[in-house]
Formats: sequence, structure tokens, C-alpha cells
Amino acid sequence: MKKSSKYAWAGQIALAIVATAFIGAGCPPDIPPGTDCWVTQPGTAQTVQIPHNFFGPASDPVNTVIPLEGLPLSGAEVLNCGCTDDVEIEWVDRHGNPTDPNSGHAVEQRVNPTDPFDTCIWRKVTANWDGENVGVDVEIELRQLSLKSVEPLEVTWHETTDPVPSMTKLFDVFVTESATQNGGSMTFTPDDLTCNKAEGGITLGDLPVKWDVRFVEVGGGIERTITDQPLILAGTLGDFLKNR
Repeated sequence: MKKSSKYAWAGQIALAIVATAFIGAGCPPDIPPGTDCWVTQPGTAQTVQIPHNFFGPASDPVNTVIPLEGLPLSGAEVLNCGCTDDVEIEWVDRHGNPTDPNSGHAVEQRVNPTDPFDTCIWRKVTANWDGENVGVDVEIELRQLSLKSVEPLEVTWHETTDPVPSMTKLFDVFVTESATQNGGSMTFTPDDLTCNKAEGGITLGDLPVKWDVRFVEVGGGIERTITDQPLILAGTLGDFLKNR
């Protein structure tokens, strides 16, 4: 997956998303390793090719494009990613409703991201500035991914002697990251390195993604999983991921 368009960024906040910077003697400060949270954009889709009998005896093969949308990570998952700037902590009552912590009805705290983040990308090295208009490559890696099908996938079954479908079932599709990921790259290109200020563009280069996909029959029943597959999204990476 490649992306050629630029995103705006300013100061020490990478991509204007959730990347914490070290504010120290640097002028302007470099951007240290950290994790950025992203929101999947409409129009994301994944091509799937599923063999005959995958969903059970006589199930038909599937060769289609599945439209996907973000399935927001929980507040705890966002915190685990390190994306803490856009997280709210609130008190809830025993029914799970937000309440005043001093009301006497508060029983526990709940962590909610203020944006529906579904993807976390780890910047593995520091972006050290080499001058204005000089690109700085940063190694990145996918940390978390949470997508679901926009609509259920329809699967048909045929009897071996009858060309008419004898049964049709619907499956919700859930996509998550595989345990092992390959590294990718991001390039910062500053056009202004005024002290305490760094502005410019960011280009996401390659971001190979390995995914696990789970098919769950609507209403319960059959469940199937495919693991450690290459994610090949329709469109560019810029269509797939965007900050807020």
C-alpha cells in the first residue's frame, strides 16, 4: 500500500494526531518514537478469495470485495497504544451512565477516546531534522487494527446435483491485525524549522499489513477465521487512514 499525498502537521504533534513529543533543548524539538492513532475512512475495501467448502460442506467459493469501516478501539486499547492526548476519563453509575464523581452515584471510571480510533501505528525511531525541505525517514509498524464489514457477506450452498442455491447465510466480517507485522516507513519533510515550531508535510510510504479475518454468522452459528494474510486494501493508504 502506498500513499503519495501529504498531511499537514505542526510543532511537535505528528500529523496533528496523537504523537507526544519531547520538548527539550532542540530548536525545534525532534519527534521521538511514539504511537499515532488513526481513523479508517469510508471507501475502504478488502478483496477476499475463499475456497469451496470453507464455510461447510457444499458452501460456494467467494471471490468479492468487502467494504469495510472502522470498529472503534476501546478506551483501554487506545491508552494501551499510547494515544493519551485524545482520551477522556469519566465516572459512571451502576447503570453505566456518566455521572458527577461527587454525586454519590459514581461507582467506577470509564475511559473513552474522544475520536473513534480504530488503528494504531508505531513510529519506531526519532525524526531528527536535517534542514528545511529535507525528508526524514521514520520506520513504522502497525500495532492495532479494528475493522468490520459495512454489510454482511452473503454465502450460498449448492447441492452437488442442483445448480440452484439450496441455502444462503449471512456473515459479519471482522478484520484485526495479525500477531506478526512487517515494518513500513513514514517521511517527514519540514518546510519551516523556526525555533519551537516545525511545519511541513508527511508522506506515508509502504505499510505492509498482515491481518486476521473472522467470519461470524449473523444470529449465531458458523464461525470461521483466516489468519496471517496480506491486507490489500482497495484504493491508496491515504483513503484508508486519516487523522480524525
